[in-house]
Formats: sequence, structure tokens, C-alpha cells
Amino acid sequence: MEGDATGADGGGGGGSGERSSFVIGLIENRAKEVGVAAFDLRSASLHLSQYIETSCSYHNTNTLLHFYDPMVVIVPPNKTAADGMVGVSELIDKHYPANKKVTMARGCFDDTKGAVIVRSLSARDPSALGLDTYCKQYYLCLAAATATIKWLGLVSNCSNGYWSIKVIKWVKEESHLWCRAGASGLDSILSAPAH
Repeated sequence: MEGDATGADGGGGGGSGERSSFVIGLIENRAKEVGVAAFDLRSASLHLSQYIETSCSYHNTNTLLHFYDPMVVIVPPNKTAADGMVGVSELIDKHYPANKKVTMARGCFDDTKGAVIVRSLSARDPSALGLDTYCKQYYLCLAAATATIKWLGLVSNCSNGYWSIKVIKWVKEESHLWCRAGASGLDSILSAPAH
């Protein structure tokens, strides 16, 4: 494991002065699929998503990272990007300070262990129902979850047995390009009071 990534810079919080509460694990495969596991430290919820990255510059992944504004981003060391793609590790190097990036061994991104860990941590959570079918198709986000939860355990000196988390499965079936202005506009609409 390399990188400090303790959030000493105060995180982001979108400039509001509020510290970010997300730790994100990212992994990709050669088919341009990206697996994301975003752990919210405030609500003890794990957001899982997997999608096909359609942009050579990883625009979708960058927009998602901007949305979460993570205090830490966990990536594997190797760049397994398809030809012409920059790779998630290189994306993090390019757009985030070094103290936000943690590189963990490829073996820490284990989808089989991820399925077991997520299932055991969310045993009492109704949203975990149907996780078996989810595991087979969306293995990358479970691999990212393994590394994220392992890193959280190492940093907090806490074994996974003491945790209870809510699992939020968000799967992007179709790829859509979002610009930051569009995402901000959508956020404004969704947070506006109902009339």
C-alpha cells in the first residue's frame, strides 16, 4: 500500500468547507468496464456501481469522482486500460493530489472476497437481498469494495466484524455523458422543495 491519503488536506466537500466523507475504490478491466465502491463514512453506506466507460479521457469516471468528492481514492497499481484509454490510476494521478491516492496490491481487489464481505456486513440489511445474482454480473464493483473495506479496516484498526453497513446497488446499464454543469443542475432540481 502506498500513499498517505488520510485526508489531511480536509477533503473537498465541493468548496463548502465541509470535509468529504467518501472513500472510493476504483478498478477497471480491459473491456472498458469500471467498478466503483464508494463508502460513506457518515452514514456507513456502501454505494456499488459498475458501468462501461465510453470516453477515452474517462469523462464519466471523472464526473462521478467529482460528484462524490472523495477524501481517498483506492486503485490497483497496474493500468489495465484498453488501447487508447488512460486508465483509472493515471486519471487519479492527473486530477487528484498525491495524498488522496492509495495504491493497493491487485490481490486486494478480489471480487469473491468482496461478495462474502459485503454479504456478511449487510446481513441484516434488506437491500442486500438479491446480492447473489448481482455478484455474478457486477464483479468489478465487488472487487473495489474488497479493497475499500480492507483499507478502512487497516486505517481504523477495526475488524470488519464490528461493522454494519447499508448497501446501495446502483448499476449504470446504459452509458450517459454528464457534464459538471448538467450534474449541478440536476442536483439543484432534485434538492428543490416540492410545491
